[in-house]
Amino acid sequence: MMEFIVFLHVLGAVGMGFYLVFPVLATRISSLNKQAQEGYVQALVTANRFGQFLLIVQFLTGGYLVGKEKDSLTTAWMITAIVLLVLAGAFSGMLGGPLKRIAKGTQTGAGTDKDVTKIKMFSSLLTVVLIVIVVLMVYRDII
Repeated sequence: MMEFIVFLHVLGAVGMGFYLVFPVLATRISSLNKQAQEGYVQALVTANRFGQFLLIVQFLTGGYLVGKEKDSLTTAWMITAIVLLVLAGAFSGMLGGPLKRIAKGTQTGAGTDKDVTKIKMFSSLLTVVLIVIVVLMVYRDII
């Protein structure tokens, strides 16, 4: 059972790796015409939703793994890991609103410059949080 949970956890981490390139993908939004923008942004919305589900998988499988290894982990490490996962969830959730507004804006012709800026900011913050999570998970003795 433990090997399967570790497999799911690693698979979820690999799946969330697209958030590392999300800021690069977001920079392309404003350079596209309205028709291309609609499909592109819809793909980003779908990818973000998939990433949010993977974040839940990470939380559940990580919780199981922490339960099995709790004697070798410090309380500070566990609290930091939970806070970082919540931050990742918050930033991915904050990405959803502007992405959906842009998708609707392409149909109505509304401006999207503010939303593109928000997407770039939240995706950059999410990328930083994910890098910190990976470092924390690989080097557990840091905290």
